[in-house]
Amino acid sequence: AARDRLLQTYRIPELTGPIAAEAEEAALLGLIRETPQARLPALVQGIKREKKLTDALLLGAARENQLAFVEAALTFQTAMRAERVRSVVRHGGVTALTQLFRQARVPASKCDALWEAVLSARNKKH
Repeated sequence: AARDRLLQTYRIPELTGPIAAEAEEAALLGLIRETPQARLPALVQGIKREKKLTDALLLGAARENQLAFVEAALTFQTAMRAERVRSVVRHGGVTALTQLFRQARVPASKCDALWEAVLSARNKKH
């Protein structure tokens, strides 16, 4: 709704589209931060149902140290056991992380940034 209103008001889709997308991602990241860990799988399903579970959102969550959300999203996208995904995200090397991302259909062009964000989040936890 907000995206459509911006477009109708300003009629500059090349500017309003990205601004609306950025605001939507920021709102979702806020929701992720506030969601208790036990509710993250349900949140992931809802975000996916609305077609908002993007590589950019996954990267944003990793950059904000929201590894539990990253784990829930990757579990949902790969249909792997949550324990295995958690182990790879928390302790896996670059190769294991990259394989996990590819199973989740993260484009190769985004894998480097995503594993860097995951590794950085790991370091901040310690």
